[in-house]
Amino acid sequence: MRKKELKLLKEFNMEVIKFTPEYECLSNAFNSGELAFNEYISKTALKDKINGSGVTYIVVDKKNHKKLLVAYYTISTSTVHIKDLYDYEDDAIPEEEKREHFSPISAFMINMFAVDKKYQDCLYNNQLVSSLILRQIISNLYDMSVNLIAAKTILLCAVPDAVKFYENNRFLKLADEFTLFDKCDAMDNIPMYLPIHNF
Repeated sequence: MRKKELKLLKEFNMEVIKFTPEYECLSNAFNSGELAFNEYISKTALKDKINGSGVTYIVVDKKNHKKLLVAYYTISTSTVHIKDLYDYEDDAIPEEEKREHFSPISAFMINMFAVDKKYQDCLYNNQLVSSLILRQIISNLYDMSVNLIAAKTILLCAVPDAVKFYENNRFLKLADEFTLFDKCDAMDNIPMYLPIHNF
């Protein structure tokens, strides 16, 4: 398989902005290469903000007093549950009454994350632009977790082709002792997580 040729960017002035109607005009030209992601930012993102399903942020490249839409991500709150064996560690509980339980862990969910094709195979300062953006997202979510709303981990459901990218950015596949109690992996997506605090 032929290796993709990477484009070197001399400048990349990244800014993260909450997506509002003011920036709808930028979304019309966005092309991630996947219709579902293109249509989400242009047709659904603002509706999801109003109905509480997720808040979208756009990542722009500021050039010559213009803003170019590079990427977007949508976040919401969620929980991941981990199996606990407290019953089995408590000798006071009769064996026949011992049960496996699930303890909730607070989380941010990255519902959507897409990068425009023009920036997908680009390097800036020897780093993949997509990775730079994801690290900024992680940093922003960490700041939220200590200043706005507590969360111990970041969750997402990766399409199979993106798993390696997320692993390169410290995300882990959800282990057997965790469950999301939902159907995020019903369409072959891979649940992944990144701890931002101990749990």
